Parts: sequence; structure tokens; C-alpha cells
Amino acid sequence: MSTAYHETSDDDSTIALRDPATSDLIQDRWQMAVVAIGRRATADAAQADSMLADAAGLLAEALKLDYSGVALVQPDGTLTMQVSPARLGLPAVNAPQRVSDRSDESLAAFALSQGHPVAVPDMGKESRFRDPLLRRVQARSTLACPLKMGQQNYGALLVAHRERYEFTPHDLMGIEAIGHLITTTIARNRAEQALTEQLRFDAALLDTVDAVVLALDADMKVLNLNRAFEEMAGFSLLELRQRTLASTLVVQEEAALVQMTLSRLTSDSGPAQFECWILTKHGARRRIAWAFTRVPGGEKGSLALMGAGVDVTEKWELENRMQKSRAAKAAQNQDGDGNQPAAGADGQSADDAPRGRDRRMRPRRAYPYMQRMAPIKNGQMPALSDFQEVECNDIGAGGFSYFADTRPAESDVVVAFGSGSSQTYLKARVVHSTPTMHEGRRVFLVGCRYTGRHTYSR
Repeated sequence: MSTAYHETSDDDSTIALRDPATSDLIQDRWQMAVVAIGRRATADAAQADSMLADAAGLLAEALKLDYSGVALVQPDGTLTMQVSPARLGLPAVNAPQRVSDRSDESLAAFALSQGHPVAVPDMGKESRFRDPLLRRVQARSTLACPLKMGQQNYGALLVAHRERYEFTPHDLMGIEAIGHLITTTIARNRAEQALTEQLRFDAALLDTVDAVVLALDADMKVLNLNRAFEEMAGFSLLELRQRTLASTLVVQEEAALVQMTLSRLTSDSGPAQFECWILTKHGARRRIAWAFTRVPGGEKGSLALMGAGVDVTEKWELENRMQKSRAAKAAQNQDGDGNQPAAGADGQSADDAPRGRDRRMRPRRAYPYMQRMAPIKNGQMPALSDFQEVECNDIGAGGFSYFADTRPAESDVVVAFGSGSSQTYLKARVVHSTPTMHEGRRVFLVGCRYTGRHTYSR
């Protein structure tokens, strides 16, 4: 030990303190140790075990002590400890030893139970705990710093000396500062590892799903997709990332409706179910039946919507042929007044639908909102001042329906969906008007099929 002066404590025992010159030197060593450990902690390749061993070694070197030690909490909750000599000629424990996790059996466990650094000037007089491993290397003075965050225990850093050594308050603050730095680093590394493993699991899980899967952010841009989607569309994630579904994959005539449906889902509880055509990389069209769900807490750049889809192209084509066949049959069976049985918005005759079931061949969802609409007269597009509000009933990828007091006089209309600057104008053809009861009054349910898109100059 260096030259020291003495101070008498309240219990008349004598405490050895370092002289000022030596204290300044040790303080410089503390600062160098903190910097060195900080550099190691922020390195990308930092590994918990090697970082802990280096930190303990730097502590022993800064204080000029005989031993450094690292205790680690194992997954099963037990403790293992490695004690290493800080200079040549001292006995060593060559391999990590399992030590008791009871606070009365080891210094590391005791420090973890206390939650703060524990200094022991003389192990021979210590009655709070035993530590056979430290006694085996004849450690007399020891200092342990627990590594814990909240209720999570990671382990402890230890230094020891074979002679009596009085640890100062500065020593305790220094080792505690280093302990906080290391604890934060360990927690960060483990969180990153857990996240990486979770992402790897999620990716593997997505690739085992037969359905096509899309993950979108709050701006409707693609964040992720599964292998089934890549195989169906011919695009890789790299080609689609940060591009919107409506502008990249959906056919032009359905893009506005898809964008509007998904935009509503970011504020509604959902889920949203609809069909749309996906244009593949090779120019083919695939009909996908989607179910999108809002992910709570989605913000700009983060996951907001998760969608799963089923390719129903072959089913849709078969149903479309059946619809055309039914329409041709209905035209042949017109009544004496030149009328034919009422048909759904998708072209299916009401008489052909099974009783008690929705006659539409494609899924619809309720849409009880007021929207603005105007008729197309003599092929002339209506002015913005011609639009009037109508009460919608439902909506789908192929068309929509609304309630009217009288049968529509024109066969083509323009409907405005959305509001403000995000308003979208779609052209539609009236395909049926069916008398019905709505809210206690007789009205007509008018079904329309989309035929295109229209733009008004501002």
C-alpha cells in the first residue's frame, strides 16, 4: 500500500485512507477505466461476457488490487463466477464456478439482494454471508457491484485484494457508475437479440402461411410481405418497400377505392374486407380477396395495417361467366312491359339467388354514410354544383348501393367519395333499382357498378 494518513471513525476504529497524491492518481485511473469500458460498451461487436471480464479487470488495475471477478445469472436463475488474478504469481480459479444464489452464501448474491455496491474491508470479520470461492483465493478485502435493472438481475462485478484495503466513497461511486453503464449495455444487447430473434421468427412464420400477406405503415406504404405474395405478384420486397399498395399493385380503376378503404381503416376499428385486382410484374391480373386489420399504435413509418389475402381469380372468373349466363337468360325472359327481374350491383339476378342469402357474388361491407352524387345527362358530365347528397347502403370493390325516394331517371352517375382535398370521383352505371323499406318508409335500393374515374379541375 502507498503512504497513508489515518482518521478515527465514530466507533474509535482506525481507517486507513490514501494520501491526496495517490488519490489523484487513482482518480485518473478511474476516469481512464470508465472511458475504456464506455468504448467497449458502445462497440457494435460488444459481447456481454468479454465486456464484463474486461470491465472487472480494468477496475482491479485502476485500484491496483489482486483479483477481478465476474458473476453471471444463468437462464435457470443460478450464479456462476469466474475469479481472475490481476497480476502474475497469484493462484487462479481457471473455470467459472457455480456459486450459491442465496444472499447469505456469496458476495455476488448478497450485492444483488441489496441493489447497491457492497464493500467488505475484512472478509475474516464478515458475518452477513460466506463466500467459499473468494476465501479459496485468500481474498481479504472485496468490493462487489450488482448488475440489475428493475427486477431483472444480470450478475455482478467484483474486485478483491489479499491484504486489507479500505474502499473510499469515491471507489464505490466509481464502480457504481461503471455498473450502471454495463447494465444498460447488457439490457440493450439482450433487447436487440430478442428483437432480432422475433423478427426472424415472424419472417419464418409469414413464409409458412399459404395466404398472401402485406404489412403497411400509416401512409399505406409497404413494410413487409411474405413469400406467397412474392410468388403471386412476381415482385420482391426490395422492389415494393415504401411504395403504396394502391399506386403500385392495384389496377387503376380500383386504386382510388382501395386507397379510400384502407385510409378509413387507420381510424376505424376494422377489419376491412374487400376484393381487388392485383397487377403482377408480368402484366397478369390476379383477383385477391383481402382482410385488413388495423394494428393499434401504428405511426408514420411503423406498422399500421396487416392484411391477408386469398387468390380467388379462378373462382371470380367462373362466377363472372355464370353472371353473364344469368344476364343473358334474364334478357330472354323479359316480361310484357319490357322489364326484367331485378339484378344486383354485380349483375346477378335476384331470382337466381338462394332465399335468405346475399345475392351478390363479391363481398360487400356496410357503408351507412352520406355521399354526394350527380347524374350524367346526355353523356355530359355533371358540374360540381349539380351534386346532391344521397344515403349509401353498402360498398364493395365492384360497386355500391344507395337509397332513393324515386327510381333514378339516368342510367349513369358520378359519385364523390371522401371529403375535402382527398375526394375521389367515380363514374358508375345503375344496374338495378329495387323497392324496399328503409327506416319505416318505402324507398328504392339502387345498385351501381363502377365504370371509371373522373377528375374535376380546381
